[in-house]
Formats: sequence, structure tokens, C-alpha cells
Amino acid sequence: VQTAWHEAGHAVAALAVGATFSSASIRHGAASQGRVHSIQGGGENAFVVDAAGQIAEQLRDWSMLTDDDQLRTWLATWRADGGDASRFRRGIGAGFGPDELTAWRYCERELTPLRLRIRTVARALLVHPRHLPYEVAAALAADA
Repeated sequence: VQTAWHEAGHAVAALAVGATFSSASIRHGAASQGRVHSIQGGGENAFVVDAAGQIAEQLRDWSMLTDDDQLRTWLATWRADGGDASRFRRGIGAGFGPDELTAWRYCERELTPLRLRIRTVARALLVHPRHLPYEVAAALAADA
């Protein structure tokens, strides 16, 4: 379930920033296997897609870190996430410089209203045994 929410977060964020992808998937029964395949685009807001997996996991149970000091501490430890952390840090430069905290809060503000869309795509990932093509993920997110 956590992996489904994580990958659904990436997929819905990609849709929100105008990026495309070929498909989204999880491996049923694996603790941390999943991927949104071939993400392209997103422009200056592509970093939102990179943060979206972690933020979606937090949105699942509303466990967002509201204290800035706690979030700064967590961000300092966020490293091994399939490249998401390093892409996020590279992507925030144009709009936020090195200010990870402000960039993260921006991502939270952008993604929180999309929680129901993320939930819908996560549910689809859990019940569908194959990759969800972009068109299917987009249709599910639009209907949520």
C-alpha cells in the first residue's frame, strides 16, 4: 500500500505539472518496488514530481511534518529514494536556490489538494496486475 501511494504520488504530480510518463507500476508483495516509467517534462516544477512520492506516503495517513525543524532534520537524512532526493535537490535551484524547506512546503501545498486523485491511482495500482498506462492513470486522476 505504501508503495502504491508513493508511485501514485509521482504519477499524479506528473499530471499536475504537465509532465508525461509511459506507465506506473508496483510489484505486488514487494516492500519497496515500484516506478513511474519514462517521466518527461514538467519544466521548472519537475521537482514537485520528485518530492511527490514521499509526500503522498505522508498524505496517506496525514502524517505530514508540520514543525519546520523536524522537517529540516528529515530532509537532511533523505538520500536513498531511487534518485528522487537528488533530482529534487537539483530541480529546486531555479526557484528556491538551496532552500529545501521552502521548496518542500511548496510541494506539499501543490499536492495536498490532489490527495483524492493520488488515492484513486494508488487503489488502481493495488488491484491492477500490470502497468497502468499514462492514459489510464490520467483518466483515473481526472475522475477523482
